[in-house]
Amino acid sequence: MNKKIRKLKVWSRIAARLACNPFKLNASLEDFRFLSDRETIEYIKNSNVGIVRYGDGELNYTVGYPAVHQTQNATLKRKLTNVLAGYAGPKTYLLAVPLDLLLTKNYAERNSTPENWRAPKYAALPLLKKGAVYGSPFCFRLQDVIDDNPEEYKELVLSLFKERDVIYVGSGQDVAKHISPATSIPIPSHNTYKYYHTLLKKITNEANQFKNPLIAISGGVTATILAAELNEKGILAYDTGSLFGHLKL
Repeated sequence: MNKKIRKLKVWSRIAARLACNPFKLNASLEDFRFLSDRETIEYIKNSNVGIVRYGDGELNYTVGYPAVHQTQNATLKRKLTNVLAGYAGPKTYLLAVPLDLLLTKNYAERNSTPENWRAPKYAALPLLKKGAVYGSPFCFRLQDVIDDNPEEYKELVLSLFKERDVIYVGSGQDVAKHISPATSIPIPSHNTYKYYHTLLKKITNEANQFKNPLIAISGGVTATILAAELNEKGILAYDTGSLFGHLKL
């Protein structure tokens, strides 16, 4: 699709969302309970809930931009939108949305620039619930974490996986250097959503083999939906992204 045409369609969808919720344009960070990186990790650890993360890739995808390694798929786009719109607070998982970048100017601290967040900001705002608790999606992106004690923070992150039967779902990361997974499930590096139902069934079957399973998923925008559905099924899942690659830093 021509880039200009795609951009026009994207902003038309964003305008339609905003038209239904114009008051959200005046939202500020104080309208939500936004957890810092450390608070996010502590929350999912102490509350024993999963985490589902939205970054610029996921938010852009909901309005029509393709993601890295994932072409546009109408069903995936709908699911990503529904998870974001249907969240009202942590039940089986904490939803992480980059509210500090959408509503403040922490660009330098997050190694980002304002232009990367214009479409994601207006794609997300109409779907957020005022007063709801949201985590930081940067909590596993160690090079972007804002914390006074980086080494202690790494140890806190790694403590999430202790005494768990970790099932790693992903590819391209040497997970064993950092944790000892009970098993691993490889996934395709491109258009992972094509294999979504097969993956979901395989992960569920594997989880049933262990007493204390924890699913760690690295799979782009598809991982977001996988983590949400697994947690809703009662299987603890983290959308970890490329955490284990960042741990080498």
